[in-house]
Amino acid sequence: MPNLQRIVLVDDEKTTAKIVENALSRFDLVIFNDPKKALAYCLSKPFDLLIADQKMPGMTGLELIREIKKQKDDYFALVLSAYTDTEIMLDAVNSKLLYQYLVKPVEVDRLEKIVEGALADLARWRHERQEREEQANENQILRQENSLLKFHKANPLDAIYGTHPSMLKIKEQLKTYALSDHPVLISGEEGTGKKLCAQVLHKLSNRRDLPFVHFDVSNFNEEAVELELFGFSKGGTKTDREGFLAQADRGILYISGFMLLDKAIQAKILRYLNYGTYYNAGGDQEKTADVRLIFSCVQDPLREVQAGKIRKDLFYKIGTLHIQIPPLRDRRSDIVGLIDFIVKRRNINFPPLTTEAIEFFTRYLYPGNVRELEGLIEKVYVQTRSRKNEAIDLEDLGKILDENVEMYRKIQGETAVIRTIQLPNGAHAYSMKEFIRSIEKELIQNALEQHNLNISQTARNLMISRQGLKNKIKRYGLEGYDDEGEVEGEDVDSGTDDEDED
Repeated sequence: MPNLQRIVLVDDEKTTAKIVENALSRFDLVIFNDPKKALAYCLSKPFDLLIADQKMPGMTGLELIREIKKQKDDYFALVLSAYTDTEIMLDAVNSKLLYQYLVKPVEVDRLEKIVEGALADLARWRHERQEREEQANENQILRQENSLLKFHKANPLDAIYGTHPSMLKIKEQLKTYALSDHPVLISGEEGTGKKLCAQVLHKLSNRRDLPFVHFDVSNFNEEAVELELFGFSKGGTKTDREGFLAQADRGILYISGFMLLDKAIQAKILRYLNYGTYYNAGGDQEKTADVRLIFSCVQDPLREVQAGKIRKDLFYKIGTLHIQIPPLRDRRSDIVGLIDFIVKRRNINFPPLTTEAIEFFTRYLYPGNVRELEGLIEKVYVQTRSRKNEAIDLEDLGKILDENVEMYRKIQGETAVIRTIQLPNGAHAYSMKEFIRSIEKELIQNALEQHNLNISQTARNLMISRQGLKNKIKRYGLEGYDDEGEVEGEDVDSGTDDEDED
């Protein structure tokens, strides 16, 4: 929730509105005297608390709240009412439609107290709901993962698809590493399948029937990591909470995002790897556990060691058995087979792939890797399942890919353009000049957006002259840039503003 909570006040009486405005001046207060205008605002803008008068022309306060609740329910509501409405207000509070009601004339002290309580309870309610949703998502993911492993129970390696040499190498590594209890490091971009590799390694090992526990470092703040990983003790042998390490005893503990661990926790993990012992947070009794550790990260671990973010001694310990999963764009020969693999695993009626559709799928760079491909398949399936045995509509597929490009541009910022350009796969002839122009257009468009459409700042960022940039904007039909706000200093000219090299 933002630091300054937003409260929407709806009251056609100016006197009451002014009293509430003065009492709640420290909040972001939006005031309406027309409930219909307030309804339109609340349905289109985020807010935290609604305070509405019960009796207003055209719509009562409770009617306004009910209309908003039909489309959004992540807010609390208060109603200002007369003594004669007490029974109706109590029913609304008991049914959870209202947080509370206040009788007019409004008492400022009571209003402030109720508003503060409502916002505090709202924050707790939102946090609890988020936790429930996250737990539900985790349960859904776990069910999918269990289904996947059951699907390939005969040979766990069949859960990993790939005929590219890099994937064949990974399968051989998994078979070999499964024979050892030595820690394993798995690195790869988001969505490449690091957890799946860890699960397959577990199923191949002699610990296959023992626990596989996942500890995601990113789910915890720095203070909570030690408590969650090693458990908490008040002292002696009494443990108030068992940590993830103890939960994985005799099995495998998979630690994802381990590069987020601070150096002190890294030292404690190293101690466990060297001696098989550890201490609960706050405890003084040495504990033992028989756990094989598997670590994963999205960054290049060697660079992180050089940057001082990972202890060298820890890396030497866990980096001996290292599995590097390539991004999907580096094994594009697997994409068509991977689509078929995912479709069969999910048992869905996916439309047949035409040559043109295959071209679309294989040209895309997949910044979200296999996870993104699975999402694309799901989107296409949802949009085409009503058209049995019909080929994929290329226009629909193009729109889906464009949506993903825009999403990753927002997520990844300045690097997203390079990461989302659709490269030709070489199956058909194409104009290199036109392809380079398409890259240039996307670069310019992205730079303009990054600099709020200011042409001077964009030109400096791209290291070309303002006039050269204006020429390219005109050539590519880009509009809406700001031709004002000249930045002081000389323009930088790349020498290729008005001509394209052959």
